Amino acid sequence: MLYHYGMYKSSLESLIALDLPSKQFMVMGSGILEALGIRNAEDIDLVVSDDVYGELAGEQGWTQETASNGSARLARGIFQVYDSWYDESEVISLDQLIKDAQWVNGIAFNSLQKLILYKSRRGQAKDLVDLRLINQYLDS
Repeated sequence: MLYHYGMYKSSLESLIALDLPSKQFMVMGSGILEALGIRNAEDIDLVVSDDVYGELAGEQGWTQETASNGSARLARGIFQVYDSWYDESEVISLDQLIKDAQWVNGIAFNSLQKLILYKSRRGQAKDLVDLRLINQYLDS
């Protein structure tokens, strides 16, 4: 299985190639922007079930890392994989996240509204660019 973004037309094609079980993962962050055709995603943040996390951890090529917030994650190529999502001081499980998912072509994503909230809160230069792109998308 090929995992590097350059081997596929898009990061979402790379995600599909992982062949993860439906409803056992959710794309977080800017992946929704690519799914909606707003811009390409540079990487893919995933929250996965405990079973999927364990399976990936046992596969060759995945490395254990510590994210900037101190949480553990797996990384390989363009993917960062978490077993929960950390939103400020709140830890959110996959089951909770899926309830508010925006589904595109059978894949669960954080909603565009949640992404607006995350990016507005963080407010880095790249977030402001994305917020402008999102507003243009919503206005069209």
